[in-house]
Amino acid sequence: MRVKAAAFSLIEVVLAVGIVSFALLAIFGMFGVSLKTSTDTISQHEVLGMTRSLNDFLRSTNPASGFSNASNWIGSDPGIYCFVTTNGRFTNAVGIQDSDASRSGRLFRAVLSLSPNAPGISSLSDVATNAIIPLQVRFYAVPSVGLTNLSNLQPVYTYETAISR
Repeated sequence: MRVKAAAFSLIEVVLAVGIVSFALLAIFGMFGVSLKTSTDTISQHEVLGMTRSLNDFLRSTNPASGFSNASNWIGSDPGIYCFVTTNGRFTNAVGIQDSDASRSGRLFRAVLSLSPNAPGISSLSDVATNAIIPLQVRFYAVPSVGLTNLSNLQPVYTYETAISR
């Protein structure tokens, strides 16, 4: 009497490999989507941290004038830079150098202007009589601190805020 050995046939093996290949292909296809989502989330986290940090900086009082720092930066080009420090905190600075050792990650330049959507405010003289300063803030990703011509760049993020004086 002949005993049959327990084994899979060639057709069963080919079908199993096909099903596993199809499942792996679907899983690998999702890696691109998840990577894009992760990158978008990191960018949103950067923008949120920069806006909080910059708003805190602008709301802080300038002891020389008694007004908020925001009034000093409108219409001028001080070079307010926002970046992530090596310990993972968001910060901003004026007059940093490219060799600043505390900097980590991308460098952004914040450009402030009066908000075009604020009724009755069209110049800095109009701001002097108001309790708030309506601002439009544009963040540009810049390769280095020394870049002053931003006309060829598109803002990474633009938002509007109102800073109390």
